[in-house]
Amino acid sequence: MEASFACSISAAPNSLYTVIHYDRSFSDIRGHWAQDDIELLASKLIAKGKTAARFAPDSAITRAEFAAMLARTIALFGEPGAVKAAPAEQFADYGRISAWARKPIAQLLDANIMKGMSTTSFGPKKPVPQAQSPVALKRMLQYLNKMN
Repeated sequence: MEASFACSISAAPNSLYTVIHYDRSFSDIRGHWAQDDIELLASKLIAKGKTAARFAPDSAITRAEFAAMLARTIALFGEPGAVKAAPAEQFADYGRISAWARKPIAQLLDANIMKGMSTTSFGPKKPVPQAQSPVALKRMLQYLNKMN
């Protein structure tokens, strides 16, 4: 007998839903203490590797990469259209922001989840300082109304 999977969704008309199953791993995380967490977030399309095969679990994460993960997390909670993308062109280093990171950064700036390193610099290639990640996570949770 073959296995079968079913999904039943009751929803308002004109709603769009997608059901996916996606197992994701990277060759350089096998046996790493964070392997299960990395694979879980990668399977939910939140975490992405440095390349298709390599995650680089012990490397620093850049502010652009962190912004993209936060924006993908917000989308997971059903809020992708709630955050508008204001231009991040106010920063002198806008040209250093990779094309894939421009919209997530703009969304997080607009939602006041992340801020620039200064009024003139976002610092997309700089590592996330230790204090910035919990502050951004708290702001994201407040945005999602999950925390007071």
